[in-house]
Amino acid sequence: MLFEHDAVRIGQKPIQDPNLQCTSVLTFGIPGGRTERQGGLMNNLGDAMRDQVRTLLRMRRMRRVPVRGPKPRIGAAIFRGDVRMTVLAGMTDDLWMWLQDHNWREITFRPERRRYREVPAGNVMRLIDCDHNDRLQVLMDAIDSASWRPTLSGSALHSMQYRR
Repeated sequence: MLFEHDAVRIGQKPIQDPNLQCTSVLTFGIPGGRTERQGGLMNNLGDAMRDQVRTLLRMRRMRRVPVRGPKPRIGAAIFRGDVRMTVLAGMTDDLWMWLQDHNWREITFRPERRRYREVPAGNVMRLIDCDHNDRLQVLMDAIDSASWRPTLSGSALHSMQYRR
């Protein structure tokens, strides 16, 4: 809902609404539609820029450890701190309970914009196949071998499409 002076400022035609004490704006041809303050390309661009500034200034908040959940499906991502691994076939309920005891949780929030170090699939398989007594050492080795995934920008994605 915008007032009449806002409608003039953004170059749109105000319409009178007899049920309200103010003037509403006809936006995108739909009464009560999106206003300049909601959605759109410029807001998405602004959100992306704000996100980068917050990252550069280290204004990120630490998330609390989410509550325990059921064993994730194959291919799901699980994380602890800044380390992420992909769930592979063979992960038992016992291994998942053990990982949850060590604060590993499934990534359930979307969109996930945080950067993680990725544990290689070979190390995840070693963790799945190892003995219960060796799990902690194998997990520490897996975390040590984790590396930052390269971030693909829009131009890199565009160039990859034409390389086939």
